[in-house]
Amino acid sequence: MDVEINEKNILGSILTARDRLLKPGGLIIPSGATGLGIAIGAKLMDLKKATTLGSVTVMTFMLASGYFVKNVPIFISWLRYLSFNYHAYRLLLKVQYEDMTQTIDNVEIDSGITEVCTLAAMIFGYFLLAYISLRGMKLH
Repeated sequence: MDVEINEKNILGSILTARDRLLKPGGLIIPSGATGLGIAIGAKLMDLKKATTLGSVTVMTFMLASGYFVKNVPIFISWLRYLSFNYHAYRLLLKVQYEDMTQTIDNVEIDSGITEVCTLAAMIFGYFLLAYISLRGMKLH
């Protein structure tokens, strides 16, 4: 019963936010962070463990993406390609500076289709992992 009440409260909050803040005809679109959080939560099914793993994962992604350190060590630099932060930041640069320059921060300003496709694949992959985790769950 508790879970059902909490789900109704969450859904009510989402619908209220949608009605108050979203422009007419706007969409609520899942992000890579949402998908990652749902996948971790579905796999662990424990709030404290999921929160801890999610925080560590996102911080690792942020460090590997070059947010805090520009010269990322080679042994963790490959993680940037798994990070939704890295691809979202590159896409943001491309959208923001498309009319001003050809490169910024070593990012070539192009259409951004690579980043969009990568983020879409991440979202799909994370939700698929969550689905597989929930399908394999044993009910008591």
